[in-house]
Amino acid sequence: MAGFASVISAVAAAIAALLAGLTLYTSGRRDHRRWLRDSLVDSYVAYLDASFGSAGPGALQARLTGDEGGAASYRKQAAEAHSRQNDTLTRLRILAPANVIKAAEQLGAADRDVTSAALDARFEGDPSWDEVRAEQSSARKAFLNEARRSLELGLGAPISYRTELATGDRE
Repeated sequence: MAGFASVISAVAAAIAALLAGLTLYTSGRRDHRRWLRDSLVDSYVAYLDASFGSAGPGALQARLTGDEGGAASYRKQAAEAHSRQNDTLTRLRILAPANVIKAAEQLGAADRDVTSAALDARFEGDPSWDEVRAEQSSARKAFLNEARRSLELGLGAPISYRTELATGDRE
């Protein structure tokens, strides 16, 4: 009888150890998924914030009115935003799916076009201000939608702008 109790005890200990190992494995996977999701959200927000930090209507107004000090300030702001975008894009290349990277690259290019349109008298191709702002808006929406899709959140609310040059306000 003592031998039977020892066998039962050993089997119970083995089952407990197996269950503990299984619990550790699943909680480790859950922690990894949570870390990845949090890292992606932080990176997506940082990239979008940097995009909103690029030159906009205020920069265009400074150039058009001959405000050299204001234009210089906007150039510095745009350069810092571009640097933050590049740093964040490096993180995204490690963590995010390819469709998000493609959307991020397109948004970065659109941001650079807007900066050029706002701060340079002429830039390559010379499309109108409204055209480059529309492309930037479209690229932001695409990036946001791809980011949300990668997080399995579905589509988000639209991003919209006022187009008046003088205000530079967001709706």
